[in-house]
Amino acid sequence: MTGTADLAIDLGFGLAEISVAVGRSPLKSRRDSNEPPLPLPLAKRPKAIEPRADEAQASLKARELGEARKWGMRLRAIVERCGEHATIAGGPKPGSPLSQEEMNALRSIVYESGGFRIIQQCVRHWERLETWARSQNINAIPLTTEVLVKYVLDLADRGCGPTVIPSVRGAIKWICKRIGMQAPDLVDARVMALQKRVYGERGKETREAVPIPLALVAALERFVCARFRSSQFVLAFFAWWILIMIYSSLRFDDAMHVVPEALAMKDEALYGVVWQTKVERQKKGTRFAVAKVSVSGEEWMEDGWSAASFEMDDRDYFMKELESAERFCDRPATYQRSVLWLRYVLTTAASDDLKRGLISPPDLKGHLQLIQEITWHSCRVTLLPAAVQAQVPDKEIGLQANWKNPSQLVLKVRAEPQGDLDRNGQEAHEEDRVGLEVSARVRGRGLQSGRLRRLHSDLYVTKARSSSVPAKDLNLKYHAMYIDGTGAERTLCGRYKITECDDLGEIPPSSQMCSLCSGKIFSAATPKLNLRQIFGRQGLDTGLCRLSADKGLLTVEMLAMLGQDLSSAKETLRKLWEADMSPLGADAASQELSVMSLAAVWQAAQALQTQYASRRARMEEDPNKIPELSQEDHAEFRDRFVRVHPDVILIDAKEPHKKFVERLSRDFLIHGIVPFYEPAEIRTRADVIVVKSGLSRNAEEPVTDVTTLFHRLHAFFMALEYLNICAFSRAEGPLKYLQELEQFRSECPGLPFLMAADRAIRKKIFRLLSEQRATYTAFSQALLEVLNNHKYLWNDARTSVTLSKVEHNRQQFVANPDQVQEDGPPPPPHNPFKRPRGGKKKKRLQTPGNPEHPEASILKLLDLSAGDRSF
Repeated sequence: MTGTADLAIDLGFGLAEISVAVGRSPLKSRRDSNEPPLPLPLAKRPKAIEPRADEAQASLKARELGEARKWGMRLRAIVERCGEHATIAGGPKPGSPLSQEEMNALRSIVYESGGFRIIQQCVRHWERLETWARSQNINAIPLTTEVLVKYVLDLADRGCGPTVIPSVRGAIKWICKRIGMQAPDLVDARVMALQKRVYGERGKETREAVPIPLALVAALERFVCARFRSSQFVLAFFAWWILIMIYSSLRFDDAMHVVPEALAMKDEALYGVVWQTKVERQKKGTRFAVAKVSVSGEEWMEDGWSAASFEMDDRDYFMKELESAERFCDRPATYQRSVLWLRYVLTTAASDDLKRGLISPPDLKGHLQLIQEITWHSCRVTLLPAAVQAQVPDKEIGLQANWKNPSQLVLKVRAEPQGDLDRNGQEAHEEDRVGLEVSARVRGRGLQSGRLRRLHSDLYVTKARSSSVPAKDLNLKYHAMYIDGTGAERTLCGRYKITECDDLGEIPPSSQMCSLCSGKIFSAATPKLNLRQIFGRQGLDTGLCRLSADKGLLTVEMLAMLGQDLSSAKETLRKLWEADMSPLGADAASQELSVMSLAAVWQAAQALQTQYASRRARMEEDPNKIPELSQEDHAEFRDRFVRVHPDVILIDAKEPHKKFVERLSRDFLIHGIVPFYEPAEIRTRADVIVVKSGLSRNAEEPVTDVTTLFHRLHAFFMALEYLNICAFSRAEGPLKYLQELEQFRSECPGLPFLMAADRAIRKKIFRLLSEQRATYTAFSQALLEVLNNHKYLWNDARTSVTLSKVEHNRQQFVANPDQVQEDGPPPPPHNPFKRPRGGKKKKRLQTPGNPEHPEASILKLLDLSAGDRSF
C-alpha cells in the first residue's frame, strides 16, 4: 500500500489512503483508558522535492508571460496555415501609415495578448479540429459551416462530454476574431440541436466545491498559533495564507496574484490588493480585506502576520512552492501540489484538536473523509453558508466575496438540506456568530468610515439591454449603482432597474458615463467646495470633517443654520451627537474642544453666508473690482503649500502673485468654475504690478520664452491649491499636465508650439467646466478627462502652428510673385511669433547648418518636401 501512496503522490493524483489493520480499531484498545484517544491514521505528507536551478522562477508574471509567448507561437503557426484567409497575416494596406516592422510588432502583441490559459484552450481545440480534418481528408481552412457540423456530429458520436461542443464553438469564435478570419455560422440549427442532444443525454449536475466546516477552520486557527509558537514558521505561514483565503473568499489564482509587501495590517483588518483576478486582467487591482475575526478565539491574525515577516521578500506572488514542511522553493506555488499540502495541514490540525479533546473521534472520522474532497475553491465558498444562515443581506455577501450577483448562490444554499450544518446545535450557533460578526465588521467599516466602500469595488457600472444584441455591442451610456447592503434596486439616475442591466465591472471612461449617475457618485457624502475651503482655513481635523459630513453638514448654508448665535450653535452641535459623544473625543475636555472647533467653522460659514450676496452684487457691478485677501490668509496659503510639498523648490518666478490669487478667487466665486487665463494674465511674485483699480486686462506681461511659460503655469496651479480648488499633485492632474507638456516640448521645441498646446488644453478644460457642469463638478475631473481622452489636442496644436507658418510664407510669396531666387542658401523666413525690434531690420544671410530659429529649419524642410522652391 505504501508503494501505491508514493506513486499517487509522484503522479499528482492526490493523497493515497493508508490502510488500517483489519479487525482492530486504533481507538478500541483505548476505549476504557483515561489517556486521550490515539489519533486516526493521517494522510501522508507530500513528498519533498529537490530544488532545481532551471525550474526556479522569480516572478509569477514572467512565468505567465512565458506561457503566453509559447502559445502565441502556436497561434502564429495557425495563422501561417490559414494563409490569405487570415487578414492579420497580410502586410500594410495601400495608404496605411503603418510600416511592415510596425505590423510585425503589432501582430506579435495580438498573438500573446490575454490570459495564457484562454489562448491555450482555444489553440488546442483548433489543432484537434485540424487533426480530425486531415484524418478525414477534409480541408478545414477556410472553416465552413458544413465542416463544423460534421466535426460536431463526430464529437457527439464519440461520446463527448456536455461542455465540449460549447467549448469548441467558443474557441472557433475566439480564433477567427483574433486572426481576422471569416467564422462559420456558430448558431446553426444543426449545431445547436446536437449540443442540446448531448447535454440532454450526458449532462450532469454541476459539482459544487465542498465548504470547509467551521470546526476545521477553528482547528486551523489553533494550528497557526501553535506552529508559530514552536518556531515552525513555514507551515504557520502556509496555514495563515489558507485562513486569509477563507475569510476574504479568494480564489487560489487570485490569492497567488498578491504582492506580500503590499499588505497593510490595521487595527480592524488586513488589507491587500490582487493585481490580477479571473475576471479583471487590466492590472488595475482588486482590493480585499480580511476582518480580524476568529472562530476559536485565538489571535491567529497577529501570529500569522509575525510568521509572515520571515517570508516577506520582493516578489509578485503570495505563496511559494512548499519544498518540504521546513523549507520553501523560490518559485510560485502550483495548484496540484499545494492542494495536497492543504489537505495535509487540515488533517494535522484536526488531529491536534483530537489530542486536545476539542474534536470527538466520530467527528474526526467524518472530517477526514470530507478533507479528501476539499479543493482550493472550498476556501472561497466557506463563509457563504455561514452568512446565509446568519441571514446576512445578499448585497453584503456580494461585497464580501466580490460576487457580481450572489442571489442565485444564496437561493441554492438555502434550498440545500441543512442536515450537516444543523447536526450539532453548537456548531450552527457558532456559524451564526461568525457570520454576524464578519458582516457587522464589514458593514461597520464600509458604512461608517466609508473606507471599505472605496476599498472594494462596490461601485458597479452597468449598461441597459435594449435588444437581443449583447450589451457590449451596443452604443449605450454607462450607468452606476451602489452595492452597499442597502438594497438599491435602480441605478443612481433612477432610469433603469438593476435587473435590466448588465454588470460590466469598474467605472468606464467618464465621457461615456450617464451625466446623472456621474454627478451622484459619492456626492451624497462629500462637502461642497466652499465648505471644504473653510475646513482647510480653520485647520479642522480630518476626523471632525468626516463626522460633520456623516451628520449631513455638507454645505455652508446648512452649517450657517445651526443657530443664530454662538451659544445656540454649540447647543445644536451637542444635540447632533447627544446619543454618543465618544466620536468627538475620549474625554470631556477633548469633546469640548471638538465642539469649539466646529463652532468656529459655523462662525466662518455664517460670516461667509451673510457676505455672499452683497459681495457678489458689488463685483457684478464692476468686473475690475477685486476684493483683497488679507496678508495673513495669503501667508497661511503659502505656508500650507510648503508643508504639503516639501520637495518643491519655490522661487519668486514660480509662485503666484497675491493679486492673481485674489483675481482667481473672485472669478471662481462669481462663476463657480476656473476661467481660462492667457499665460500673459498669470502673474508671479517676480512681476511688478502697478494697478489702479484691481488686476485688469492692462496688467498683462507677455511671455517671451519657454521657461517663463512653465513658471506661469506652475504659479497657476499653485494658486489653485491655495484656494482648495485643485491639489498640486499628479493624481489630481497638475503635475501630470506639466510632465506631458515637458514631453511635448522635447518633441516640438519652440515657444509657439507650447503656447498653442497650452491654450488648446486649458480652453478645452474651461469648455467642459462651463458646458457640462453636471458631469465635471471639479477642475481636476475636467483636467484628467482632457489629459486622458483628448490626446488629439497635442496634434492640433502642432498642426496649427506649422500651418500658420506655411500660410504666412505663402502670403509673403504672393505679395511679391516676381521675386527671383538666386543660388545659395535661402533667406531666413519671417517669424510671426518674434517681437520686431525698433527701426529697420537688416537682412542677413543664414547658413543651413546654423539656423537662427528651430522654426525656420522646420519650415524649410516642409517647403522642400512639398517641392515649392520658388522663394
